[in-house]
Amino acid sequence: MIEDVGQTPKHATLALNADAVIAPALRAMRLSSEMMSIGLSALETADLSNPPPLTAGFFALGFEGEEDPVAKKAQYTAWLLAKGFQELAKGLRATLEEAYVFVKVPQLIQGPMTLGELQAGMAGIQRKANKLNFPDLTAAVQEDLQGPMNFVEEFTSLNRARNCLEHRHGIVGQTDLDAGQQVMRLRIPRLKVMIQQQGEAEEELIAPLHVQKESIVSVTQASRERQFVLGETISFDAAQFQEVAMGCWFLANDIGTKLPKPAQAAATS
Repeated sequence: MIEDVGQTPKHATLALNADAVIAPALRAMRLSSEMMSIGLSALETADLSNPPPLTAGFFALGFEGEEDPVAKKAQYTAWLLAKGFQELAKGLRATLEEAYVFVKVPQLIQGPMTLGELQAGMAGIQRKANKLNFPDLTAAVQEDLQGPMNFVEEFTSLNRARNCLEHRHGIVGQTDLDAGQQVMRLRIPRLKVMIQQQGEAEEELIAPLHVQKESIVSVTQASRERQFVLGETISFDAAQFQEVAMGCWFLANDIGTKLPKPAQAAATS
């Protein structure tokens, strides 16, 4: 805190925390993966033909009419997926906005300035980050990172999948398709474990697999691609969603490791 000390300026150092940049994406990854695990497990044992009513004081919501439990399970699963993707996309968006503030604030402070000037400048940077659309925000952050962002396509495809789930109940429409294509591609960052056994070509290690002694095992970053055609419903099981959530960690970590190391900047009251 900077106190008012009359005409005598008091200096303060502004410290930027890189961990805070990736924190929103990590929180979203944890919350969405935990809630998907709980929700999907509950659907497996719930009596979908007769769900309990919601009660609130003297009133309760109830709905008559028979519905196919299989169809209801598909609807509930799609709803959970939409919420999970929304959470992940919001977390990544928040990380991008934090990264934008992180790289733009040092450019704001070129010399001594008052606390009021600093607060007004930071508020302006935050407002601009909030207003930028997803592609423009990504491009603006990329300009100041120490190296190209590795997962731009993955960022974009994840956001498009979220839009489809949120606005079209997961049914792929014309606006979701790749430009000039008849499919929507979702690219998910992942770790790929490769193995090369004696006398054999290198291949991806998929359990269960017998590994010979002296085999060479390596881990590399890769992307898994899934394609959905026009009219198809986006679907993921628990394991596939977990891979998407893990991919968000790669996306956030890539940004965090490439943030610039700003010099300390001073502000005075």
